[in-house]
Amino acid sequence: MKLKLQLLRQAAALQAQGNFSKAAEAMSLSQSTLSKGIRELEAQVGAEIFERNQTPVALTDFGRMFMQQAAELLIQAEQLERLALVSQKQETPVLRVCFGPYAFAALAPKVVPAFAAAHPSVQLQIDFINPSKAPELLRSQATDLVIAESTVFDQESIVAELEPMPGCVVLRKGHPLLMRKEIKMSDIALYPSVQVTMLPPRVLKAVVLSSATTKAPLQRAQNTPVTSNTTSVDLAMDIVQATDGYAFSTLGLAQARFTQGLLRPALQEPWMYAKWSIAVAADRSPSKSLLAFCALVKTAHNELLAEEKRLGKKWPVHTSNLSS
Repeated sequence: MKLKLQLLRQAAALQAQGNFSKAAEAMSLSQSTLSKGIRELEAQVGAEIFERNQTPVALTDFGRMFMQQAAELLIQAEQLERLALVSQKQETPVLRVCFGPYAFAALAPKVVPAFAAAHPSVQLQIDFINPSKAPELLRSQATDLVIAESTVFDQESIVAELEPMPGCVVLRKGHPLLMRKEIKMSDIALYPSVQVTMLPPRVLKAVVLSSATTKAPLQRAQNTPVTSNTTSVDLAMDIVQATDGYAFSTLGLAQARFTQGLLRPALQEPWMYAKWSIAVAADRSPSKSLLAFCALVKTAHNELLAEEKRLGKKWPVHTSNLSS
């Protein structure tokens, strides 16, 4: 009996994803091709590897033992493939990807592990950047792919515009504004903002207009800092949690802190959203690995949108009829 490595990789993808559709997309296969491959592998070993009547798809008792051995075999095969590449003086394919801070926090944890599992021969170089640097990185071909706020890109470099991701203002538990029945952006603008690298023009304009309409002087608590600027979403949430400052976030990025009672969603307005795009160098011919990575980004983004709708029911956010 000779087992095909490709079939073992398909089984490993299904084990990781727990879903035929997602596993097929991760492997850049059709769902029917993946299903045929799994059936062929099970026929070769003479036993079922997966329980198909469960969601997510689960391993059988035999499947658990089989896939444990298969994982070790796939690691050894990957090492041999790399050794062969070196001996043939061929370079390992490299995919360089940069994320803006919010896109990195939201998308990278879903996309990067799935891509690494499906494309073990591709060396991934992942970084998160100040979005303002994206155009120059693409022009100089210092990166292959950037996922960040749409407004920073030249239009010809954009290969896909993602659907807007709703955002909101988050405040710490016990913040003075949370005592009010109604909160407006002009109320929030009295407090220091905690920015993550940069605000898109639509958001910056709304914040500036709201600040211009404030009538009362800001009464800062002693532990409240001046406006902060950071490249880390987690650090921004830490600052908000410890002060009277505010930040913009999606519900998903802050949900752990909402659950722990550390932060609260305070306000949602129509202009509070993230508009991410996928961009490449204008003269670059997309590789198979680049296209596969883009496909995973789109899938993960759609999953996040669905999650935001679900979380919006769990943590309703006040929406005023005014932008100030």
